Amino acid sequence: MWWLLLAAALAWEPTAAEQAAMDAADEEKYVTARRLSEELLAAEPDSLVGHAVLGQSLYESESDLPRARWHLEKSLSLFSQAYPDRTEDSPWQMEAFALGVLQDVLGAMDEREAQLARIEEHDENYSPKLVEERVWPLMKLRRYDEAREIAQQSIDSGVDWRRAYASNGLCAIAGEQGLRIEHYQRCTENLRFEQRLGYDPTVAAFNASLAAMGVLRFDESVSLAEEGTHGGTGSISNPFARLSELHMLSGQGAAAVVDIADMQKWTLKRPPHMRFQADASEDFLRATMYWLAGLTNRAMTSVDLALNQPDRMGFTSVDPRQAQAGHALVRLQIRESHRQRLLEKAAATGWWALQWERLKQLMPSPQAVADRALVRAELSDRKRLSGLLRVYMHQGLPDVQPWMAMGVASVIGPGVLEKALELAREDEAALAAQDTNEPGLQVDIEPWLTAFSAQASWERGSKRNILDRTEKALAQLPAWEALLRAQLQVQRGQAQWRSGDREAALSTWQQALETDPGAFRRLRVALPARVEGEGEMGGPVARRIKRSPRFRASGDGFVVSVIDQGAGVRGCINSPFGDQLVCANVAAADDSETPVADMADKLQVRLFRMAMGLSNLDLDSLDGTNQVFNEEAADAVDALLESLGEDEAPGEE
Repeated sequence: MWWLLLAAALAWEPTAAEQAAMDAADEEKYVTARRLSEELLAAEPDSLVGHAVLGQSLYESESDLPRARWHLEKSLSLFSQAYPDRTEDSPWQMEAFALGVLQDVLGAMDEREAQLARIEEHDENYSPKLVEERVWPLMKLRRYDEAREIAQQSIDSGVDWRRAYASNGLCAIAGEQGLRIEHYQRCTENLRFEQRLGYDPTVAAFNASLAAMGVLRFDESVSLAEEGTHGGTGSISNPFARLSELHMLSGQGAAAVVDIADMQKWTLKRPPHMRFQADASEDFLRATMYWLAGLTNRAMTSVDLALNQPDRMGFTSVDPRQAQAGHALVRLQIRESHRQRLLEKAAATGWWALQWERLKQLMPSPQAVADRALVRAELSDRKRLSGLLRVYMHQGLPDVQPWMAMGVASVIGPGVLEKALELAREDEAALAAQDTNEPGLQVDIEPWLTAFSAQASWERGSKRNILDRTEKALAQLPAWEALLRAQLQVQRGQAQWRSGDREAALSTWQQALETDPGAFRRLRVALPARVEGEGEMGGPVARRIKRSPRFRASGDGFVVSVIDQGAGVRGCINSPFGDQLVCANVAAADDSETPVADMADKLQVRLFRMAMGLSNLDLDSLDGTNQVFNEEAADAVDALLESLGEDEAPGEE
């Protein structure tokens, strides 16, 4: 309706062409509005309405931010030239509108200084003032005190919509300042307030879920994320993306895959100006899922997309450089896993192929050098490095969960990491002293800091420290931190084996195999095992995977059995006592020219990936039950994984 009200208020009469364009925009028919405004500008290049409508249409319908900005600024320039004094009979409402839309566009572009300047220009000349719109750019500029003061003014106004907007801002500010308890309180209060008003819960529930993890309330974080699924798709927040993160870190592979499929459906329902705002973040989530599933080629493709086409982060509290550094840190690790997969594939092909692949991998990767430089540059900021170690606060590298963050040790070095842990402890204590005090709510991140210390010891190769620190971390970390726990178990088992305590090592590794066998590939650890094959296909496949970097010959380790099963083979990793720990079926492709090599390759993918075939998707399923006889569910998840991309079938690299 705003165009109709504007036209009625103006002293000038819009032309028929201008009125038609305005009507289309008023009805949110932005494709039509764009066409009509372009026709209008072709006939009248200096039309205020033409540039304003086209700018709004490009923003709302295509998220074409640079061109939208240009047309809105052109409209404002034409206005100032034609009406320098803003007289009563000038179309001043048109300038007020263009300024309002332009500051939104600048915010979406994360141009915060320019956004504040346009808000100031608007408020010097027009009412109502854009008070609440100042909170977000001030926060992004780290002018927290000013942002808090303005947000509080809006809350004190008593106007519900202003209070909700400002309440959301205070939630974000507390998170940016690293105040865990205040962040949790502000975000949950904002959600409940907006729910009482009947507002869409999507954004507020997403923020509250993040805040709940900041105080280490995993179950509540999941519940809050699920609340967001009942909202609408009109914002940047995608509740299924949030759920996929939570299900991944807790080792619920099948649930995470389903979440990502739902995430993609949700994204397609977003309005155009929001649809492309989180492409990189969603590409990164797909990359993470493929990585955990052993499909490292797909993972590299997706993480490359995330880094080559980064998000602007205009609608979030995250800095774009911050997000890119996080994605670069994970790409370094995915690349190493992909190198392991190439060795596995070469081992399945033949001895000479394996030697050739090893030789090729001696060449350094220029991209890895660049990624390391990007990560180090961003982490040279103490707030970023400390924030990364102070887990579940987005002051560090967003999207990087603790099990991924362990990779920072190989980038900055174990000595720097241990010094940074001292700083993180100091920062955590100082911020806790500034934080809100809520009886009964205590946050202790020491188990995660101990895990980082264990990672530093792992980089140094210190068996004694690894044993001490992994024991302490595993005793204190919650069960839902499944992937991190699996990595620590792999490291602890390796230290135990090298220390001569082989029975303890096998027991520790068994725990990792039950949750996340893929941790062995990520940490480049070979299982001591005896590989046996039976049958026409089982024997040849077994001989090929003996060469795999996932195994090393040992008579007192695990037993890997490969047997014929119909048109394919079944492979299992068994304990020395015959207990089946991980099993997978692979079939020979009808059109394969090298069926034995292909099956050997696919078998390595399926045996060494996060558990994907869980029938019970609740955390209760991670009670130590071996992930074996659920191949039907695993096949269903594989089919869904395949639907997330088009470049290859599951298990093929």
